[in-house]
Amino acid sequence: MKRVGNLWDRLVSLSNAELAVYDGTQNKRTDFVVYRKLGYHDGLPEHQGKLDPAKVRKYAQHRIDDLNNGWHASEMRHLVVKPTYGKKRNIDCPCLADHIIHWMLIQTIHDPIMRGMYEHSYGSIPKRGIDAARKTVEKWVRLDEKAKYFVKLDIRKFYEHIDHDLLKAAFRRVIKDERVLDVIDKTIDCVPTGVPIGTYTSQWFANFFLQPLDHHVKQDMCKLRRGKRTNWVAHYLRYMDDMLLIGTSKRDLEKAVKEVIKYARNELRLEIKDCWEIRRIAVDSNDIGSGIAPIDIVGYRFYRDHTEVRGGIFLHTSRIAAKIEKRLRERGEVLLRDAEGIVSLCGWFQHADSKHFIETYIKPRVNLKLMREVISYASKHGIVGEAARLFCHQRQRDGVYQILYGRSGGAARRRFCVPGNYVGDVLPLGTELGAEDPQQ
Repeated sequence: MKRVGNLWDRLVSLSNAELAVYDGTQNKRTDFVVYRKLGYHDGLPEHQGKLDPAKVRKYAQHRIDDLNNGWHASEMRHLVVKPTYGKKRNIDCPCLADHIIHWMLIQTIHDPIMRGMYEHSYGSIPKRGIDAARKTVEKWVRLDEKAKYFVKLDIRKFYEHIDHDLLKAAFRRVIKDERVLDVIDKTIDCVPTGVPIGTYTSQWFANFFLQPLDHHVKQDMCKLRRGKRTNWVAHYLRYMDDMLLIGTSKRDLEKAVKEVIKYARNELRLEIKDCWEIRRIAVDSNDIGSGIAPIDIVGYRFYRDHTEVRGGIFLHTSRIAAKIEKRLRERGEVLLRDAEGIVSLCGWFQHADSKHFIETYIKPRVNLKLMREVISYASKHGIVGEAARLFCHQRQRDGVYQILYGRSGGAARRRFCVPGNYVGDVLPLGTELGAEDPQQ
């Protein structure tokens, strides 16, 4: 493979730095540091959640100067994230300056990385998210009758066990610009082992690191039968460190799994978890038994004749719906995070054969149209924060809720640039802008 050079000028160009500032802060506009360094401070409603172009240009130039003067990564902030649903994770958060430089780096080396990316590698890649992976697995399961068996493999603590020397050597096989490689090395060495969970570069580095394994599965693992080359694996998909292998023969799949384990250990110094099992793809919900199961990956369960949403998502959605219904009935308020959560989760069911769940369990409890209006109202009026809420009133005529006013909450309350606690067109009688919440 021909190596790519002359990347430094692209890395330190002003257009690349400005684009990194805009794209890298897309979902961080309400963060205090981003607002203080890059946002407007005039308090005008039309400037809420937007960046000041003059500050962006100045900040981008500072990042270019850092790179030209021999940039070194700052110490990252370590956090332990404990979500209500899901695994506890140790997150490493870089400072804003390093975060922008990470974006500048990935924008520069994007083409060399994507040049060898396997076509069915999904996760943290533009246009290759959960929905694209779902469509691919559905096509394989429903249209290929010869694909009978499957096995799922998972790498043990993948991010923590990525070898620095192997990763640096992999980059040197595709890039020859020494100054860009020096920035890559400093980014890799910001933690003593592995790559940090939480930085923008890690997801790209992780996918790039597993490219040799992807090509080994699809190109090298095969057998000759009557002079014809036949792959052990009929279909192969990888979503970050989760691998799905589908085949026509149980024996061939077992050979493929052993070869993947051997290659990962010897070539990449990674270990595959021992909890793998080869099963036959279930036709429907009544077909589940010993050695027969649906393919459970990317939040869905794939059968031959239909696709379901994973059971944990059913439970999570039901609980949020019950919480919204109770709070709206007792207090007349909706938490912004609950509204965003229920609308997002319902999107899972729209892409599967589980729409009846929304009709039966969600819509009788929660008005999804009202939840979308809550999100829209909060976005237009700059209501942000982990404890942000909007107050609603139920009309006596038809029983429909209408939004009265809202307020930012939590840590974001002090960050927001609009003075006063209340934002909205309608306030309770006798309430002045900036007064304390009467319902607290």
